[in-house]
Amino acid sequence: MADIDLQLIEQARVGNANAVAALIRDGADPDARNENGDLALRIAAIAGHFNTAACLLIHGANHNVSDKLGRAALDPEVIGINTLHSIRQYYHRYRDEGDNDEVLRTAQMDEWAGQLDRLGATRLRGLLEPETLRKMQQDFGSFITKLNARVLRREALFERYDEEEHFWQKDRAYVSNNALKYSAALARFCGHPDLLAIIRACLGKQPIITRAVAMRYLPDVEKDSDMFGWHHDMEDRRLKIQILLTDVGPQDQHMSYVCGSHRMYHPYEMFQDNQCSLDYCRETLGDIEIFDAVGQAGDVFLFDSNGAHRGNRRPKGAVRDVFFVEFSTDSSDIWGGDIPPGALDGLDFPQGNPFLALIKANKKWDQPITRELPTWAENLPDISSWLHRTP
Repeated sequence: MADIDLQLIEQARVGNANAVAALIRDGADPDARNENGDLALRIAAIAGHFNTAACLLIHGANHNVSDKLGRAALDPEVIGINTLHSIRQYYHRYRDEGDNDEVLRTAQMDEWAGQLDRLGATRLRGLLEPETLRKMQQDFGSFITKLNARVLRREALFERYDEEEHFWQKDRAYVSNNALKYSAALARFCGHPDLLAIIRACLGKQPIITRAVAMRYLPDVEKDSDMFGWHHDMEDRRLKIQILLTDVGPQDQHMSYVCGSHRMYHPYEMFQDNQCSLDYCRETLGDIEIFDAVGQAGDVFLFDSNGAHRGNRRPKGAVRDVFFVEFSTDSSDIWGGDIPPGALDGLDFPQGNPFLALIKANKKWDQPITRELPTWAENLPDISSWLHRTP
């Protein structure tokens, strides 16, 4: 066995992911075995070095390769669902010190990306042009008019979370999971090169758009459950933009976010019940700071939805109109959606079109109900189903 492969196995055993990455770049075999036939990937997984196991997978280790006893490196019968879940979290959030991110072009963009990396949330002040905001507001109004006409006919009342659009009576909310269909302006903004550069810098790879949502919250009593209690979004590495279409003040129905909570790794059980209480956050973070997404119409917030956040309801708060768009490098949970004809004309995507996966995906609202668990969690033992990062 080559000396470099022996070094790789030793670094996998002690859990030095950066050294493993460097050795593979220098020619080490990611599927290297020790003298007993034990695979580096299996050694790292069993030892609980989840980031190192993720590093090996990122750099080409084959989870199906078997050792001399015929055991696959990540055999779900042996490794276990909690270990696989931990490896998956690190896999989708793995950052290699050797990665060469796209250079941010302005000091402002660098500041936004730095704050997002440090806190998990930032305000992209001034990124949305006033004329684009005006078009988005008109488009949103068209969505509300069409949906409300159906509601008045006793149609489109909430039945399940995965519907294309509905009025959720319990939460007094108008919702579309296909928001891009209504707004070419929203689609073009999501292709803004500065926005994509910031997101790429934080994800480490070219992002894909997985869902676009329109929401109107009517004033309602204060709540502490579901999306209105502290929670995370049951994803490992996903960024969301939130575009305010109405002014939202401190006493209105704003979103709150626990700074730094995006860096937390959650146990598998929290992907079945995704409550993420402040006490839970304090156990890991100590003293906590809350970021409140308040501002004027046209303000854009970017946040990592793995972090603890909540929506706030106020019986006397203003109506809140908002667009959300989700960006990820993970293709295992794409909702699908429609893009208005010509909306992307003239846009250049040198790193790859972030809309293609959304356009090609089967629309979730046309599929059987699968909300017992996120799709990727149901498929967790099928490791190949989540070993995907966009180029």
